[in-house]
Amino acid sequence: MILSRAISISRKRSSLALLLFLFCLPLFAASYRVGVVVGFDDQTFRGLIGTASSFASAFVEDPALVDAAVSRDMDKALREYGLKAAQAIRDGKEVPGYVQPDLSGKYAVELVFPDIPDDQMAFVRKGDAEAVGYLKNLYDLDELMLFSRFSEGSVEELELYVDGVFQKVFFAPLDGSGYFLQLAEFFLDRWRGGGYSIVRMDGNVPYTVMCGNSALELYDRYCVFEDGSHELVLSYSDCRNLEVVLETPVASDVYFTLEELPVGPLFISTVPYSSDIRLNGVGVEAGFVGNAALPLSVSVVKPGYETRTVNSAANPGVLEMTLLPTSLYEPGYLEAAKRSFYSNLLLTLASFGAGVALGFVNGVYQLDFLVPLETLAAGVSVFQLIRTIDSLFKYRDALSLGV
Repeated sequence: MILSRAISISRKRSSLALLLFLFCLPLFAASYRVGVVVGFDDQTFRGLIGTASSFASAFVEDPALVDAAVSRDMDKALREYGLKAAQAIRDGKEVPGYVQPDLSGKYAVELVFPDIPDDQMAFVRKGDAEAVGYLKNLYDLDELMLFSRFSEGSVEELELYVDGVFQKVFFAPLDGSGYFLQLAEFFLDRWRGGGYSIVRMDGNVPYTVMCGNSALELYDRYCVFEDGSHELVLSYSDCRNLEVVLETPVASDVYFTLEELPVGPLFISTVPYSSDIRLNGVGVEAGFVGNAALPLSVSVVKPGYETRTVNSAANPGVLEMTLLPTSLYEPGYLEAAKRSFYSNLLLTLASFGAGVALGFVNGVYQLDFLVPLETLAAGVSVFQLIRTIDSLFKYRDALSLGV
């Protein structure tokens, strides 16, 4: 219809049509835009609206709202096409063919906070359809929400209008928990429709919840579930995983108790000795812990040595930790360790050879001055043997590390 009208008008009228299209054409919205107006000065409440919205629904699923959004985008696509057709007629060009847009994707909820004057919002509060339509078209909105607050003494209440129609009264909870749950329940019911509920999952520990391969989003222990049966895995450090089946909706909060893993004594020894031992970030005196909570994370620090860390899901009772010198990781250490080992080995063989030779000469000639030399050679041989063994271990460590 738009195309036939555009073709039938004259070149002069097409210019007028172009101006009309430019005036009426709003920005194309790829998401479900919700305008939120808070009729009182409270930045915290605005943030709470955003939190409750993202928690309750990332996408619009209610069929009626989705159909309305699709219809809106179809109208926008037609208006945009009409604009192009009018432009083509004015320029004397061929009118392009109309291409049906793909509107099969999901509509993500997008909150916007337009700054609307109070005198205009007064018309919205009265339910003026023309005022609502004008503001929605002006800010390219799918729906317009208005929150008003009334206080009388210690009693406070919020009124919510959607597109100028009164929807709900929110009462401040007596326990001081705020409006989060009420807002989330309203958004969930409005944007996702029936078949969903919010459940508060409490327990003896702040566990995480897995459903299949996905971690469920929890806000203050609240979680959104589709009505039905859910196989869940609850997990927390120091506790055994708990597998449960939850049937929703439920009439009240649910409480699960996770079994704590058994704990026991743990003795930690280090080579060389170090007094800086930490278990799960806490210092350990004398390397002994009477009750070691699982899982274990033991770290040992000593100047001149690489920090050693061991993680374990079980308690071994006795944990021996060997520290390696930082020099092992210096460039060229392997070659230096190799040279040191062979040098000490040659010196050891030479010292033993000298001791054997002195003993042989002394045994033949019985020279008294050779006795102290023979004793000295034996001592040097033993000392050199110790150095050779030490260099051998350093060479082995360097080979095992590949440095």
